[in-house]
Amino acid sequence: MSVKRSPNQRVKINDVARQAGVSTATVSRVINGTGTVSENTAKKVNQAISSLKFVAHGSARGLAGSKTHTIGLVLPGLTTFFFTTLIQGINDCIYNRDYSLLMYSVNTPASMISGKPLPLGEHNTDGLIVFTDFLDDYSIQYMHDQDLPIVMLHSSPPVDLNIPKIMFENEEGACDIVNHLIKMGNKKIVYLRGPEGNEDSRQRELGYRRALTANNIEIDETLIGRGNFASGRAEDEIIDMLQRGIKFDAIFAGNDDAAAGVYRALRKQGFLIPEDIAVAGFDDDYMAQYISPALTTVKAPVQESGFEAARILLDLIDGKPTVNEVRLQTELVIRESTKRGNHV
Repeated sequence: MSVKRSPNQRVKINDVARQAGVSTATVSRVINGTGTVSENTAKKVNQAISSLKFVAHGSARGLAGSKTHTIGLVLPGLTTFFFTTLIQGINDCIYNRDYSLLMYSVNTPASMISGKPLPLGEHNTDGLIVFTDFLDDYSIQYMHDQDLPIVMLHSSPPVDLNIPKIMFENEEGACDIVNHLIKMGNKKIVYLRGPEGNEDSRQRELGYRRALTANNIEIDETLIGRGNFASGRAEDEIIDMLQRGIKFDAIFAGNDDAAAGVYRALRKQGFLIPEDIAVAGFDDDYMAQYISPALTTVKAPVQESGFEAARILLDLIDGKPTVNEVRLQTELVIRESTKRGNHV
């Protein structure tokens, strides 16, 4: 059912309800995230909201030119130094611009279709930085359709959406570190993937494969596992590989948090680092230089990525022109955890 209205007529909640074929109370529950609404009903309501460009009166960002002077950050759980550093970069940028930061941690797949809209949006922020694989394309599309400025951090926006993104040079960094491992005499090199669908992980795997191919080393798919960029999962994956009798002389853990789990796994199984097996990470987290042996890794400009995401978002909010993509350079950092290893 399509709602007819004059060009200058303000869209009201009953217009949304009529187009979605539901009551105004149901629309209110979807907007406010209160009560229980079926997934199908919430989807119809959100589609009507998007189609009609409806903005709830109490949260209209454009009234009298007002702003919240707050930006939002949607990200996964705050469990590693990576996120602490990232948030510091964002705060460094917004502090002198008199903006505040409002964060929302998403630990399971989230969607506005679910009937529980995100607590961050046009009603309480002037723009969003999105860094999570747990927010679906529909929700990003919906917020973009509401003219909410968005910057994607370490992931690409849905196809055809003109949303800026900030990325690391993941493929080059991964290629550099695998080339280093090969130079140290290692040829059977494990790669631990990140979470399913993670863009950083895909790019790092491309670098891993590229380095092996360039050095005429056959790619062995049994040496590619999943560490989920998490210490516990990486530990379990390496122990499983060892118990299945898979032979390797080096491990590219995917990131530094996974590398910490690799250290535990190898020590539990009686292997020395790097005498028996070399280990390398990615990110150069704060603790990488202090664990024993100090971790060889790829230094990623994490703090700078947060700063750049915030800078571009504030430019969008102010109506200034911005670039569509920023790729930040990485740097190989060689420490004690890599040298020529003996085959397991």
